[in-house]
Amino acid sequence: MEGERKTMYAMLDVDTAGGAGFPEVSSDLLAHAVRAVAPVFWESAMRAWPFAERENLGGPLGRPGTLWGEVYVWNPERRLGDPRPLSPESLEWMTRELAEYPTSAELRLCVLGAEADPELGPELAEEFIRVSLSVDEDWPWVAQLQVVSTLSPEREGDTAERSRRWADFLHAAAVKVDPTYGHVCDDQPTLGVTALDGAIHGRTGRASIRRGRELLRGYSWVTVLPSELVRTLGGVAALERSGAFFRVRELPAGAVWLQACEELADYDDEVMERVFEALAPVLPEGTPEADPTLKGPQRLVWRSARR
Repeated sequence: MEGERKTMYAMLDVDTAGGAGFPEVSSDLLAHAVRAVAPVFWESAMRAWPFAERENLGGPLGRPGTLWGEVYVWNPERRLGDPRPLSPESLEWMTRELAEYPTSAELRLCVLGAEADPELGPELAEEFIRVSLSVDEDWPWVAQLQVVSTLSPEREGDTAERSRRWADFLHAAAVKVDPTYGHVCDDQPTLGVTALDGAIHGRTGRASIRRGRELLRGYSWVTVLPSELVRTLGGVAALERSGAFFRVRELPAGAVWLQACEELADYDDEVMERVFEALAPVLPEGTPEADPTLKGPQRLVWRSARR
């Protein structure tokens, strides 16, 4: 409903995290994502920083209703693991550290709730945005870049404006890499896991991302399809002819950007069904099952793609 806070997700998977150009891509995403998808919130942060140091990891972060932010880099080889308050200096520090190929990095910014701790998730903050990089420790060339936010329309704008910014942001990131998967959606059940991952019994997020060039991890309002699966589906022209997509864009490395409809608000069951039918040949086997414990939407077709 318009006027309510809405949780949004963007995800981009890559298998080039050990490449020479990846630190630049990841630092650009982490440093500029909030400005790109929520410019009003970012302006508020710049007026409020630098933020105070955490007094202790278990204690309150500040007064309810105040703005709070930090950056974090986890690199055991460099003995890094403590968060730093968000500031121009800490942003610069995070960018430098990304050149050392850390295991993970995050930028967190929120309006504190009564008992909010950003490490516990967006539902505990009044308003929240988290940008993260995570690398598979066993497969260090595999990484995920993610953005999740729960912000009010006053901070994110109306649905059309919000949709455009999130789509533009992910597209700008996707053209810089050779992605194995990507999406913009409002139904990701948890960080790193697609709605389809969570709904098919026995399917895990880690195995799903590792096989991203063999099976499509999911389908959403915006879906980024890797080049291998584009060929399986008959190429860009076949995807355009399917009539399932509002926009089909070929990315520089051969992946394809698929936008189901102009705005996320228009992504209804009829549109979703068309997307599912067009992508079914490259989706994983198994019948998804709805999770009654999830509070948000679950935008899936509840039958196997391999019927």
